[in-house]
Amino acid sequence: MKIRTSVRVLRGPLDVAPLVDVILLLLIFFLLTSTFVFQPGIVVDPPSPGQSKGGVSDTRYVVTATAGANPQIFFNDRATDLAKLRLELGQDRAAGGGDYPGGPGSSPWSGCANS
Repeated sequence: MKIRTSVRVLRGPLDVAPLVDVILLLLIFFLLTSTFVFQPGIVVDPPSPGQSKGGVSDTRYVVTATAGANPQIFFNDRATDLAKLRLELGQDRAAGGGDYPGGPGSSPWSGCANS
């Protein structure tokens, strides 16, 4: 004996709104239940302004050198030559502008080939 049913399978577009709801709920669940492991870092104690050893000054200098047929040197937007530049940097150091990377008593030109 054959039983007839009146139920039909409907093939229509899939509604994605419930699917998005479930995925967002799962995301929130996993974010709230997870634990984060913080990696320990290196503790750095920056020096206070009074602790500097005098090797750094707040004065900024801009030295610009151009190349080409007529090379030029500019120091703080003023045209100069190499001898005047050495003189100006030496005057700044004598006025307390700080030590150069070579250490106290070294010249700013000690590493240059033309010194």
